[in-house]
Amino acid sequence: MTNKPRLQFNVDEPQDIFVVEKKPGTFDGQYGKSYILKVQHDNQEKVVFGERLCLEIASYPIGSKLRVCKEQKNNGATAFKVENLNGETLSGNTKKEEFNSLKDSFNNMKSDFKPKKEVDWDEIGRIKCRCTFANIAYEQGLEPTEEVINNINDWVEYVQTGKNPDEIELPE
Repeated sequence: MTNKPRLQFNVDEPQDIFVVEKKPGTFDGQYGKSYILKVQHDNQEKVVFGERLCLEIASYPIGSKLRVCKEQKNNGATAFKVENLNGETLSGNTKKEEFNSLKDSFNNMKSDFKPKKEVDWDEIGRIKCRCTFANIAYEQGLEPTEEVINNINDWVEYVQTGKNPDEIELPE
């Protein structure tokens, strides 16, 4: 299970917590399957138990500040009321401030990224064009002989340059 202390809830005594886990754990308890979820309370990780409570807390984003209150109904049963505290998060920022901070970090990382080598778009175009002509040759039942490959390459050069391959001057 866990060695974290259990967060105790008394009737009509709200507790403020932060969500630190999104998926409750389960274990076989004395009365069958039990649910457990880690939360932060008073700057300490603690656990809460109960299927409904764990699933409701886990439905909020990690870092959300929630107020949980155990309430007694008229029939004597108890239930938990969970409310989100105005978007405040674990860092103390609002969700919008936290989002903007993450966005700025991402943009800084993105500007540091430099490709290792330049992309040769002409070569990529040639590869795509060659693939198209090879598919046409295959559909016509042609084998990839040296003559067919040379014809495909001639067509690729014609499409890319607009010149007949015999007219192209190749560097020596």
